[in-house]
Amino acid sequence: MSFPHCSFIGFDPNPDYEKLFVNDLGGKFVQTAVGGKSENNTIFQLQKSGYAKAPETQIRSAAELIETYHGKDEIIDILNIDIEGSEYGIFEEMLKDKIFENICQINVEIHPIWYHNPGYLYSEQKLVVKKFIVHQ
Repeated sequence: MSFPHCSFIGFDPNPDYEKLFVNDLGGKFVQTAVGGKSENNTIFQLQKSGYAKAPETQIRSAAELIETYHGKDEIIDILNIDIEGSEYGIFEEMLKDKIFENICQINVEIHPIWYHNPGYLYSEQKLVVKKFIVHQ
C-alpha cells in the first residue's frame, strides 16, 4: 500500500511493528516506548496471549520523539495514540508543551486505569481527560 503524500512514523517497543511502518507504509519506525515524560518504568505490552508486564523499559516523551523525528514546528495532520495506559501523561504534557499546537487531529485509544495501572487514581484520570478536552 502506498500513500505518496503521507509520511508515517511509528514508535513502539515491539520490533514486530517495524514491517508495518517501513515495508507496508513506506515510513520510519523507532523501537521505543512512548509516554508523557522520558523515564525508566514498567510498561504493559500487548502479546498474542493478552497483556504482559514488560521489564523496566526506557520511555521517551512524545514531545521529544516528535521534535527528533518529525520536527518541532512541522504540522502533524493526524496523531494516533495507543500506548496502553500511558496516554494520560501525554495529555498532561500536551497542555504545557507548545510542540503539540501543530497537531490537527488526534485519534486516541483510552485505556482504563484498573487494566494498565498508569499511575493515576480514577478521579485523577477523569480530571486529566477533562482538562485535555476543554483545555483548562
